[in-house]
Amino acid sequence: MNETIQDGALSLLGETTKILNENNVEYLIVGGWSPFLLNKGKLPHPGTKDVDILFKSGTETGKLKEIIDTFLKNGFTQSAKHPFQLLKVFEIKGYNFVYNVDLLHPDNQEKDPELYIDHIDFPVKESHTMRVDYKGKTILLPKSDFFFNDFITQYPLEYINSNGEKENIEFNLLNEAGLILSKSKSVFEVKRTRDAYDIFLSIKQNKNYDKTIQQLKNISETNPQITDALQNIYTDENLKKIDNNIYDWCSKLDVSEGRRESLNVFEKFFKDLNIKKSSDRGK
Repeated sequence: MNETIQDGALSLLGETTKILNENNVEYLIVGGWSPFLLNKGKLPHPGTKDVDILFKSGTETGKLKEIIDTFLKNGFTQSAKHPFQLLKVFEIKGYNFVYNVDLLHPDNQEKDPELYIDHIDFPVKESHTMRVDYKGKTILLPKSDFFFNDFITQYPLEYINSNGEKENIEFNLLNEAGLILSKSKSVFEVKRTRDAYDIFLSIKQNKNYDKTIQQLKNISETNPQITDALQNIYTDENLKKIDNNIYDWCSKLDVSEGRRESLNVFEKFFKDLNIKKSSDRGK
């Protein structure tokens, strides 16, 4: 039986990926699950409570109608507020909690990527003043078109399903290099302070550190905008912001700051990537 909110999220992840696997959909689980599941060091991760699915074919209008229908037939509910979101209820210690699944598409359209793509029509109006039916959609995940090329790791998971039974699943999870890239811009958003901690763990406690460095080098050679995003992090001012966010999360997790080491970790990381600090460029 699930005992915590995080346990319920693991059940959500398991049931979601089981449906995806059984329906032969090209997908990738992105977001907070990578730093949570792949983090094996001494510093803990706070966990994550929703599931973000990146669909390779999500850029094609209507392409995901069948898989969304399958979710709806398996106990998931369409959100009324967010058209790109499905909901699922899990019972935790006698209480019902609602969990979210976000449906995402990559930015591999030939022209300017569309923020939303329509996939399923519901014969329901949003209001008496709206003329069109409510539509289930996917939402854009920027700079994600290359994640399906070598940024996937197969992760085995044991979870408790809605019937209280243990099940095992293996699913497609974004690896450490992809996680770092996916959060390289959002790390400075006011409401995304945990992204700094996620990146920090994905560097400091990375068991595939050399592979991650090589992947980032390789993708930077063909995608200059990636180098620009990483270089934007590497300034004294931005590193200070990241450092403060990291240790703010350390305090929330009751982890002793000890010697503040994040700056040293990032200095080594960028040195290994052959990226110079902005103040040093041109010297």
